[in-house]
Amino acid sequence: MASSQHSTTLFASSLLFVLPVLVSGMFWLTSVSTNLTDADRAVFAKVFAGKPLKVATFDDQVATILTVQRAAAAAATTPEPIPLRASREPADIVREGKGFCYDRSRFIEKALIYAGLAIRHVAIYNPPQGWSQLHTLLTPKVPSHAITEVRTSRGWLVADSLSAWMGLTADGRLLTADMISHDPALMHSTWDKRIVDAPNPSLTQPFYDYVGLYSRNGQLYWPFTRFPNINWDQAFGWLVDG
Repeated sequence: MASSQHSTTLFASSLLFVLPVLVSGMFWLTSVSTNLTDADRAVFAKVFAGKPLKVATFDDQVATILTVQRAAAAAATTPEPIPLRASREPADIVREGKGFCYDRSRFIEKALIYAGLAIRHVAIYNPPQGWSQLHTLLTPKVPSHAITEVRTSRGWLVADSLSAWMGLTADGRLLTADMISHDPALMHSTWDKRIVDAPNPSLTQPFYDYVGLYSRNGQLYWPFTRFPNINWDQAFGWLVDG
């Protein structure tokens, strides 16, 4: 009897050690890297040939963000998604000529990194009225949108994936998704004269934003498990720095 109790205690202790290691390992395995590959550099060298991506000044950075957004639109002319459980890197989007917001945001983010700017991916969800942030995150088929935030020399700002719109107001304020989420009236701002596209409707409705979340169901990036695809550096960086 004592031996049986000892075995049970030992098993429980082992489980308490092993389970966190396995879960941590799975989250590490399913994390999304933003490191540029040779294939990324090759496709961007062609896409941006003759279009210098300057980032020396804030105005340069705004111009580069707009150039990248328009290049993503030109690359993905068909509004259809790259299939689930398939690669959706910039070369894939250029080759397929299509992409949804979560595909085009990948192109935009890697292109901005190629240009020398820091980025973070943001998933936004538009829940029914009264839903909590956790309820929204755990419920399938809540309307969503993928966007990008870019660190400029004046701070972070949000940039859309489906249009050449960014959170830069006529009076020079830089808006992030979290700022808009907490103060929806900001979307009634007058935008900088360089921004001629309208913001995505997802940003004009109540939403929750999740920095670093690429996929809730893990079906957009390898290894295509049911664990979420998250970039932990972005998520923790936002928690620390805002």
